[in-house]
Amino acid sequence: FFFFFFVHPPAFFLTPSWLAMRGWLTKRGQVHKSWKRRWFVLEAGGRLVYGETAETVERAPRGEVSVPSVTQVLVGKQCGCRFPPEATPWSFALVAGSRTLYLWADTQAEQEAWLAAVAHFLPENVRAALRKDLNSRETSAVVPSSTARKPPAVAPKPLAASTSKTQTTLDTGAKPLGVSVGFLLQFLTKHALGESSTAEVCRTIVLPATDATHSLVDTLQHQIDPKTGKPFVGEANVFVSHAWACKFADMLATVLAFAEEEQQKRRSQEEHQQEPQQEHQPQQQQQLQQQQHQQQ
Repeated sequence: FFFFFFVHPPAFFLTPSWLAMRGWLTKRGQVHKSWKRRWFVLEAGGRLVYGETAETVERAPRGEVSVPSVTQVLVGKQCGCRFPPEATPWSFALVAGSRTLYLWADTQAEQEAWLAAVAHFLPENVRAALRKDLNSRETSAVVPSSTARKPPAVAPKPLAASTSKTQTTLDTGAKPLGVSVGFLLQFLTKHALGESSTAEVCRTIVLPATDATHSLVDTLQHQIDPKTGKPFVGEANVFVSHAWACKFADMLATVLAFAEEEQQKRRSQEEHQQEPQQEHQPQQQQQLQQQQHQQQ
């Protein structure tokens, strides 16, 4: 088994080069300063586009912001903007040149997911300032410490229309890679995870260990399990969805228990398939002996 991990809210991928995010946000107009609900799409190259619906964004976006050109990210009260009474507390703003894009999300989880996704494409100094700000808050948004990443091998396909809230897509035509049971066992024994959550493990272990490639599968791509002689990375065939707040050790234990149970099922099926063959072997031998005796 090779496991591909996905965290909810959708903010961190083991292969972030596939990152594309979409969902509803409310934005302030540039001219009339009125607040409108818009469908936003963050493309894999860092282009943030929006429009009235998912369909119109695909055909002709109403506006766009290049995230790599953003010079400051403001969160919550830092926005310094008068929000309407119906606004949620989960606001943020992107400053790019003379323009400031004021936004609010429906929930805290969606705000954190957008901030973490946008952070992948921010200039390093802007991302560092955002990371420092979020670390001082009670938030689970994980902001990467490096922009080093490989460009996507396949351009992302157009995102399909959807009425759901914040979503992600891995629909790029590329087959996702995952990590093996052997690696998970090694990870579990190597690190004292204790009560650490997924967010804490990503921030303190995974991100520092993948600073050069910004991808765990790229870091492990050519490494071999010394116990089995098999690679740590392969085409993913198990999808694992879990939450930032869950205990990482519990999640790994569940995944490993699943792998062991599936292996036992396979062994049982193989043994069951071999039993009829073994039963027929004595009969075949007896028939062969009878034929030989008749020939004599």
